[in-house]
Amino acid sequence: MNPFCVPFAITNMGSAIIAMDLGWMGPNYSISTACATSNYCILNAANHIIRGETDMMLSGGSDSAIIPISIK
Repeated sequence: MNPFCVPFAITNMGSAIIAMDLGWMGPNYSISTACATSNYCILNAANHIIRGETDMMLSGGSDSAIIPISIK
């Protein structure tokens, strides 16, 4: 088993890798609410901006197990 199996399978790793590559700081988490995932992500991003916690957010979503073990 690859030693990076767990770190790359956790749900927030995709956004974490993008943030690290771009040098972005601030809130970084993953929301999983089935077909409503994108809606919740956009709402939470807007709330961070409204509360003055950040100037801008990158938001989006999908909910699918896309690792090899789930596809086999």
